[in-house]
Amino acid sequence: MMSPSGDADAANALAADPTALDRLVAGITRFVADRTAAADAEGVVVVLSGRLHSTVVAMLAVEALGPDRVFGLVLPAYMRSQADAMAAELVAEGLGIEYAQAQLLPFVHCFHELSVPGSEGARDVRATASALDRLRAACAWYAADVMDRLVLGTADRTAFLLGTADGGEADLWPLGDCYRTEVVRLADHLGIPAGVCEPADDPLASLPVGEVAPETVDAVLSALVEADLAIDATAEELGVGEAVVRALAARHVRRGRAGHGPVTPASATTHPDDRFHELELHFE
Repeated sequence: MMSPSGDADAANALAADPTALDRLVAGITRFVADRTAAADAEGVVVVLSGRLHSTVVAMLAVEALGPDRVFGLVLPAYMRSQADAMAAELVAEGLGIEYAQAQLLPFVHCFHELSVPGSEGARDVRATASALDRLRAACAWYAADVMDRLVLGTADRTAFLLGTADGGEADLWPLGDCYRTEVVRLADHLGIPAGVCEPADDPLASLPVGEVAPETVDAVLSALVEADLAIDATAEELGVGEAVVRALAARHVRRGRAGHGPVTPASATTHPDDRFHELELHFE
């Protein structure tokens, strides 16, 4: 059980020590290798964003299959800056994997030419971002189909529990059982230099709970979902405000789940999210 002594101790409930991280690496690489072999696929495709998650996934895929069976896609229009595009290329070259670059902006211009009613201001920004997500996925599926490979997703368990990731956008999600905090620790464990690749954007940017440390978010979600603690018990156990816990619980319960969810190392044989959670009693 987690100690009610604040963020630092709460975060310690997640994989942190070298032995635990070694187990994560071994489990993920075995998962990628086994599922690729089971599908009789030639290899895998990874969209390289220049951020931490895609870099970790690419490194683990290379360890599992070798560089010749990992193909990278660099899609500048999908990225937040030119620095991300450059980082993505450096990652591909550093890992010794083949990669291709494609510009998605021409497709965005096509969307804008549709002159759909309401396509202006904030709505247009959100719609464009969503369209780019789908274009990224389409590019990955195209490359995978042509090369007879599987698509590896880069989202983590935090994103899936909060409903900010779509389990249908990839064949496999190697980081799908790892909380965001664990991915950051895993990156350091794998030797990715600090500051080279930044973590993905905060999935809680639109949640009205103020600034909440990623470690706290993961500790709360772990207590609610893995330990199945009640909202008030989680708040007391972790020393976190009940309003924050309730907001995260509501976000988790409302999240949309398509089909049977993502294929991750754990869900390859079971679906742990399909059980009823105590916290759902609060949002019927």
